[in-house]
Amino acid sequence: MVEVHGSCDPYFNSVRDLLQQKLADGDEVGASICVKIDGKDIVDFWGGHIDESHIKPWGKDTITAPEFGVNVKKSTPETCGAGSLVTPGSHSAYQVTNYGHMVGELIRWVRGKPVTQFITEEITKPLDVDYKLGIGPSR
Repeated sequence: MVEVHGSCDPYFNSVRDLLQQKLADGDEVGASICVKIDGKDIVDFWGGHIDESHIKPWGKDTITAPEFGVNVKKSTPETCGAGSLVTPGSHSAYQVTNYGHMVGELIRWVRGKPVTQFITEEITKPLDVDYKLGIGPSR
């Protein structure tokens, strides 16, 4: 059985159990889930592997991107929204990655600028805070 690491508020034990089941059934190779409420980690766990050969374990800080361009998702941009393709609770979806794109587009439509420009001009500069979006080039 694949081990799930991390912790969660006891109320969310069923989410931990579901991840454990998906990993054990082979529905997922590896995954992580983190939910923060008011700055506190309510759910923070991970398990499985980062490769289909099950050699490299999934770590607390594993970075991933979804497999766009496979199955129906390669046909049109409208089919890339996993929320319209799956019934909640029946399959894993790419909500975390899609959410960023969705928010970025909302910012572009409402404020007329890319998300990085919006963050810099309207948040970080006025508040004099150091912030970086993305992971940048490898060293």
